[in-house]
Amino acid sequence: MEIVSGKNTSLRDIFKSPAWVSFRKKHFSRIRGDVLDNVEKILICRTNELGFATFECECGHSKNLPFTCKSRFCSTCGKIACDNWMNKVISWSLPEMQYQHIVFTIPEELRDFLLVNRKEGLDALFTASTKTLLQVFQEKYDCKPGIISVIHTFGADIKWNPHVHVIVTCGGLSSDKLSWICSNFLPFKLLRKSWKYNIVSSLRLWAKSTLSDLLYKKFNMFLDFLYKKEWYLNVGKKLESLEFTIRYIGRYAKRPVLAETRLTDFDGVNVSFSFKDKLTQKEKVLTLPVEEFIGKLIRHIHNKGHRMIRYSGIFASRVKTASLTLVHNLLSSAKQKLILSPLPITTWRERIKLFTGIDPLQCPNCSKIMSLSSISVRLRDGSLKLINFSP
Repeated sequence: MEIVSGKNTSLRDIFKSPAWVSFRKKHFSRIRGDVLDNVEKILICRTNELGFATFECECGHSKNLPFTCKSRFCSTCGKIACDNWMNKVISWSLPEMQYQHIVFTIPEELRDFLLVNRKEGLDALFTASTKTLLQVFQEKYDCKPGIISVIHTFGADIKWNPHVHVIVTCGGLSSDKLSWICSNFLPFKLLRKSWKYNIVSSLRLWAKSTLSDLLYKKFNMFLDFLYKKEWYLNVGKKLESLEFTIRYIGRYAKRPVLAETRLTDFDGVNVSFSFKDKLTQKEKVLTLPVEEFIGKLIRHIHNKGHRMIRYSGIFASRVKTASLTLVHNLLSSAKQKLILSPLPITTWRERIKLFTGIDPLQCPNCSKIMSLSSISVRLRDGSLKLINFSP
């Protein structure tokens, strides 16, 4: 088998290897359909199998440009999705505003429950973290903040470690909606206590409506045990500017589980990748048997339609337009400077020119710009449908 290493290593190499075939055969009954769909997507990403656009030049030269898979699991498409998301958020975010970064985590003993009960467990994390912040801001400042929550299920070493990254405004819209109330301090002990109470209460409600009496009793005892433990919650540094904040959030939103730049070796038997050890703050390399690596990696593929980024408080979709208009007016009247500096929106053509220095639509024969003549679209049955365009 061919050995690939360093910059030549890719996720596609790993999933094209016999290891994925073997893994799928052994665990097929347990592999979620969304996992199979996403793996198939990265295998045919940027190949004619997924469909392609045909461009032609006046001189007779033609060229096919294959479509991308747009899967978050894909290291390339996931990065593009993250960039597009940052542009979108910047387009509606508040003026120059301080934000606070908070990480809500759960005890290690609870992680397996969230792995088995993915939707219910991850939804509980969202609900509890949002409820905690809204309660604390209401109690301490009588206001409602803007909240962007991002679920992460992985750590740097790709272990299953579900937690919530939250970006919250340092202040909020007053209950009477007549002023913006600044907050320079978040009570850590109150946040931690409220977080623990809300997540345990949420899981108890789920268990009571789902489990048998006997199982509920056992699960309730388990939650009582967890409630007595210390729960980790990190209130991070304040983030000073809009653009920096969105870029910062972008590290946690929509990015792939493992950037291919971190893959160092794959010899068909073992996979090696680098990660930053949080305890030592040093780069380390972890080597795993390829099937173990695949198993750890695919558990982080999300179920289709399950939103892993959510907006709450004055950022909630149902009130966002009205709330942000009101806040903009309040802050402008206070002569607060507006900073609206969105990241440049780039097309696929611009991105290719940026990274390769070559215009993909420039004819290599006569240097004229080619025009779209047809597209071949992949149908549900895997066949391609040709759509021609008038010259």
